[in-house]
Amino acid sequence: MADDSSELESAIPPMALHRSALLGWLLPAAAILGVYAALSLAELGSKDLNVDELVTSALARVSAGEILDDRPRQGHGPLYFLLVQGWVEVAGHTVETLALFSALLGAFGIVATGWAARELGFGRWSWVAMGLLAVHPEFVHLGRFVRPYSGAVAFAALQIALAGWALRGGRRAALALACAGVAGALWHHSLVTGWIALGLAVAAVPALRRGSGAALWVALSVALLAHGGMLFWVWKASRTVADPLGWIEPAGWAESLSVMLKVFGGKDLWAGRLEFGWVVPLAIAGAIGWCFQATRRRPRLALALAGAVVPLALLGAVTLLAQPMWRERYLVVCLPGGLLCLVAGLRCVPWRWPRAGGIALLAAVSLVRAEGVSEERGSGLREVVARLERERPARAPRAPIITTSANAVEGVRLHSGGRLEAFFPGRADYAESWVRVREITEGADHLWVVGYRKVDEFFGAEFWRREGVREVWRKEENVSEVRLYALE
Repeated sequence: MADDSSELESAIPPMALHRSALLGWLLPAAAILGVYAALSLAELGSKDLNVDELVTSALARVSAGEILDDRPRQGHGPLYFLLVQGWVEVAGHTVETLALFSALLGAFGIVATGWAARELGFGRWSWVAMGLLAVHPEFVHLGRFVRPYSGAVAFAALQIALAGWALRGGRRAALALACAGVAGALWHHSLVTGWIALGLAVAAVPALRRGSGAALWVALSVALLAHGGMLFWVWKASRTVADPLGWIEPAGWAESLSVMLKVFGGKDLWAGRLEFGWVVPLAIAGAIGWCFQATRRRPRLALALAGAVVPLALLGAVTLLAQPMWRERYLVVCLPGGLLCLVAGLRCVPWRWPRAGGIALLAAVSLVRAEGVSEERGSGLREVVARLERERPARAPRAPIITTSANAVEGVRLHSGGRLEAFFPGRADYAESWVRVREITEGADHLWVVGYRKVDEFFGAEFWRREGVREVWRKEENVSEVRLYALE
């Protein structure tokens, strides 16, 4: 029988075998990416951008020079925002297209995770790594979030994949690793922790150290130098801003633990009930512990292990000593390494049915939580702008619109499809702001005000009461509101 099958296989043309292998790769990949797309793009028509996402949308309208000037001052790399600018030129500037770009970055991250798993020797288990990332609730959220963090996860997975490739030798692999390092430096500063992790892993594990060549160390050096240059650029530019990360409040121990649980797929620490939301992070923690003692037998696991642990340690140290970096958006660079450790642990479960049951449980828990991502409530600004469009023709069609924050100007423009124009009078000083309001409303007898009622207290009821302006209509939605005032 064995001879017959080998003869049959030898009779199959090489091109047919190649097509069969390609099909065997494409079908599972398409299924996994389809699940991810369904989760991350669900109910996208009702998505409401938050303040940070509106900044991304506004930057897509300015010149590349303005992006290069603004982003380093705010502590960000410019590459993501430049790509978004080019993307909206092609796909259009809407909430849906902005979120779709993040989903595409997430899809690349899933493929990169599968590649990393294969470089670590997981074989067909790479599909498990891809599948668990595709239904991971935090990753699904990032696939809808109009910021660079789904791309940061993709870069973190790509780091491990390229390092594994480079360890097999070859200048092309080292060149690709160096290019990824430069691109990552322009993407987000948190990615420097991944390059440090890879360097430590290769240096600490004898088998990896022996297999590394000069080209690999040159590539890692280029990546670290690129990040160092970018961090210096950010530091120098941000000196013009009083405190670029001052909006982040330092977290206590309980909140810090909660953040880490959320990153690895669990529920908040104070979620009320443990339920099954802690299954995934506890499984990852156990797998990380197993990988610590397994790296001698499987040295390449050190790449995933370092990718999961070292960024946590470094970002925690930076938070304690300098800037508060212990937030989900930064810690997600640990996610590919953590999931690869989890898959490595599952592979070593000796019995088939417990192993299959563990995979099914982890996937089911993640999927249940990921399905709720599309139901998360936003600021309500989209609904407020929609209500303004409906009410304005009947109540005060010619009244100007002002917003209580600069970001809300972009929100009005984006959510109305460019049909409404709003102005922000500034809020540095009461007298100056009121002069600007008078300039905007000259000749008008009414005024529309759009903004965030719990945040923008500067333009609260007292501001208008001091000038004798009377409120005649109001609509609130979550933390957003639209008000109509009669001007005396």
